[in-house]
Amino acid sequence: MKKKIYIIILGFLVLIPFQNCGNQFLIDPELRGETTLFSKSCDAELRNVFQHSFYPFLRAHCAACHFDGGSGFGFFADPNASRAWESFMSTTPQTIERRAISDHQSGFTGPQHTVLIESFKAQRLKAENTQELCRQNQGGGGNPLKLPVQTIEKTTTIPMANAWVTLTWNLQMDTVRLDQRNLIPAEVSIEVRHFKPTNLASAISGYEFRNPKIRLLKDGNIKFNGLYITINNKVRDDLTMFSSLSNNVSTSEFTSFFSGSTAPYLTSVDPLDTLGLHFNLVELNSQGTGSGGGGGDVIDNPLLPQTVTLAQLLGNDPALNVFAASCVSCHRPGNALGSLDITTEARQQSDIILSRMKNLNNPMPRSGLLPDNRIRLVEIWINSGRP
Repeated sequence: MKKKIYIIILGFLVLIPFQNCGNQFLIDPELRGETTLFSKSCDAELRNVFQHSFYPFLRAHCAACHFDGGSGFGFFADPNASRAWESFMSTTPQTIERRAISDHQSGFTGPQHTVLIESFKAQRLKAENTQELCRQNQGGGGNPLKLPVQTIEKTTTIPMANAWVTLTWNLQMDTVRLDQRNLIPAEVSIEVRHFKPTNLASAISGYEFRNPKIRLLKDGNIKFNGLYITINNKVRDDLTMFSSLSNNVSTSEFTSFFSGSTAPYLTSVDPLDTLGLHFNLVELNSQGTGSGGGGGDVIDNPLLPQTVTLAQLLGNDPALNVFAASCVSCHRPGNALGSLDITTEARQQSDIILSRMKNLNNPMPRSGLLPDNRIRLVEIWINSGRP
C-alpha cells in the first residue's frame, strides 16, 4: 500500500509542471523565476522583462522559424532561453517589436498585437534606463576616465555594394556614460562596409572595418588604449585587429591607425544594426588639456533653474523649450506619432518620455540623444512635480 501511495505522489509531482504550463515550459531553467541569477549584472531588469513578456510571446508566435538553425532571421524564439536572449539582443528589440505588429507572418504577427507589444516596449524602456544608470555607476564613482570609454551606437544605412562608409563620433557628446561627456575633446572615426566572402557559402556575411582615426578638438595630448567594435550594444572582443592600439594623440588632424589593414567580422546583418566603438582606456595628459594640474578640464554645465514648468518646455524660450524644439514636430495634435500628443499628455507620459530621451538604442528625438543640459531640464520638471 505504501508503495502505491509513493507512486501516486511521484506521479502527481511530475504532472504539476504541465498543469502550470503558462510560462514554465517556455522558460529555460536558467531563467525561470531565478531573478537573483542576474542580480550582479546591469542587465538584470532587462533580462527579466524578456523572460516574463517577450519570450513567452515569441515562443508562442515565432518558434516555427526563429530558432537556432531555423529559416527565420534570428533565433530569439529558440527553446534554449539563454540562446534566445542573446539573439533577442543582437537582432535588437526594436526590430522584433516592429515585426511583431507588422504583416511579417500572417496569422502570427500583425496589428492585433499592438497593445501587448506597446506594453512590453514600455517595460523594456524602463529596464534600459535602469541598465544605463547601473553602467554609469559601475566602479563606485571616482575618475570617469579610469574606466573604459564606449561610444553610443549609430544606425547607418550601409550599401550592399562594396562601398565604405565612415562613421564618426564626438567624444564630448557621444559617450555611453553621461559623466564622461565633455571630458574628452576628441573625435574618432572608422570605416565600415558589408563583408561577403567569395570563398564561403553565399549565406555567410558580416561587416568589415578599417582605418580607425582619432583627432583632438583642442590642444593637448590624449592616450588611447585598446580599440574594439560594438555591434548592437555588445562589445565584440573576439575582433582583435585594433586591440593593440596604444597611441598618444596630440594633433587636430585625423591620425590614422592600422592603415591598409582590414578587420572582417562574420555575423548576421540587419538594416537596423547599430555600431559603435569601445576603448579599453582613455587617459588625458595633464599638460595642455586643462587649465591647470588636473588631468583635463571639465566643462561645467551652465546653471540650471530650480524648477521648470510644462509651459516653459513647450514655450518660446530657447534655453528651456525642450519639448517645443525637439518633440512637438512629431507629437502634436493632428500628427501624434506613437499616439503621443506631448502638448496634452506630457504629464501622464513623462516617465516614458524621459526614458526615451535617455535611451541610447532608441532615442527620442530619433536624430540622437539631446545634450545633457536639455535632458536635465525635463528631469527637473518631473522632480518639481510636473508643474
